[in-house]
Amino acid sequence: MLKINPKYVLKNYMLQEAIEGVQRGDFSIFDALFKIAQDPYAEHSDYEQWTGAIRN
Repeated sequence: MLKINPKYVLKNYMLQEAIEGVQRGDFSIFDALFKIAQDPYAEHSDYEQWTGAIRN
């Protein structure tokens, strides 16, 4: 199952947060999402908040 379904799936709200961060000069979210996007099937223990859980 893990080979078929990635643990991390980038969503529009995640990308929007990265864009807004970059516009403020903060590249931390962009860097995190870029690292995750390079290997969405891997365990990225530092980035568990991006596992696809819906944020309110």
